[in-house]
Amino acid sequence: MTQNRGLAYEPFEPSWTVGPFFPLAVGVAWALFVLIDMAAFLLFPTQTLAMAIVPVITVCVTFVLHEWLHALVGWWYGCQVSFGIDIKRRDLTPYVVSAGTKTRNEQLVISLAPLVVLNEVALVVIALSVPFSMVWFLGVVVFATNTFGSIQGVDSDIATVYRLWQLPSTIRIRDRKGQPRRFLRVKTDD
Repeated sequence: MTQNRGLAYEPFEPSWTVGPFFPLAVGVAWALFVLIDMAAFLLFPTQTLAMAIVPVITVCVTFVLHEWLHALVGWWYGCQVSFGIDIKRRDLTPYVVSAGTKTRNEQLVISLAPLVVLNEVALVVIALSVPFSMVWFLGVVVFATNTFGSIQGVDSDIATVYRLWQLPSTIRIRDRKGQPRRFLRVKTDD
């Protein structure tokens, strides 16, 4: 976590401008990766019941690794990390809270780490595997599931990055478990 280094900060509520194409682009990307995931499940070479369970286990492991990477990077920046599952919206969404005060750029790295790391690994597996082999399909499932997880919902990783990118790099983000996110800007003498 970055220290304030003698600067005074005050809370503020940023106003978010969302261009007309962002929701459409996210919706199309979400649908595309759901279709890729579904196609991989339908085309997955299954000769036994055990083989049919492998893609489901891969999806679950991908979600766990995704959240674990958020936690690892948050911990790297000195945050207190906690895990949970959002049951209020009835979709059982896993989440990580990196509690502490971070710079905008630190939060960008925390938000993007799973998308970059897991998708790179999945793309390497896809590139080095025999097309349509079991390993190739698992790479596709990891890639599609991880990308889908990064773009789903209003609080998704990509939506967070999109909103934070509109703010100056001097702002700080304060997260506390069970509390709404607070934004801090350098205090100006009016």
